[in-house]
Amino acid sequence: MTHTVVAPGKDAELIGLDLAELAAGEALEGRCDAETVAVVLGGIVDVTVDGVPLGRTGARRSVFEGPGHAVYAPPGTRLRLVTEGPRRVRHRQRAARRPHAGVHAHHYHPVVAAPGYALYYLWIMAGDGRQMIPHLDPAHAWVAEA
Repeated sequence: MTHTVVAPGKDAELIGLDLAELAAGEALEGRCDAETVAVVLGGIVDVTVDGVPLGRTGARRSVFEGPGHAVYAPPGTRLRLVTEGPRRVRHRQRAARRPHAGVHAHHYHPVVAAPGYALYYLWIMAGDGRQMIPHLDPAHAWVAEA
């Protein structure tokens, strides 16, 4: 099952975000009408581009178990991902607990997790001259030292 979370041109100027939840052996397939990044949040997927098998990517059971894996596909490419088990694949981009996404066009993008809770935050940027410059508010520097 795939559903749109952030619609390009509606919710955000340059970025679209679809979430696919795939059952074992289920495929996500289609022609990419724009630059596409499929982020494998958990599990392993077999990747095929324009009919050519490229192998497998992914390995973690969840977003909290190791580095992520992603597949880039330029516009006009036919992309096919087949999962080995029930997993989530973020097709284009996305974020958080229950399927939830926020679009922040400018300024600060604070994120926090309550003590004892884990948080997964997938940051996506688009456009010319974008930079990710993390900044820790000096008033909260003690947290990093604790």
